[in-house]
Amino acid sequence: MEKQLENFIASLYGLNATLKKMYETADIELLSDMNRIIANMHDLQAGSDIPALKAVDAQCKAIYSNFNMIVQVLRLDDRDKNPQETNKALNQFLGNIHAASVQIARQFGMID
Repeated sequence: MEKQLENFIASLYGLNATLKKMYETADIELLSDMNRIIANMHDLQAGSDIPALKAVDAQCKAIYSNFNMIVQVLRLDDRDKNPQETNKALNQFLGNIHAASVQIARQFGMID
């Protein structure tokens, strides 16, 4: 159980590092890294009996759903070609993921 929590925290660090890179570079290729990390977080957290992972369920669901929305927006943009609206939506969803990950980090005592 402890290893599962450690792996989740490592994934959370990886997600935040990837978000930071994405904000710095605007490289949407990093979304594939985010997808892998978020899928791993989901595998570790969803339905877990570990109290610490249960306690962050709402924040994790926010991360999962916002990432799914990013995928949907990118699929729509392939057809609609509206880069301003796409960028606005992507920034909103990335911001929501960042906010949820910060809440989890605070709950785990990783940051103040």
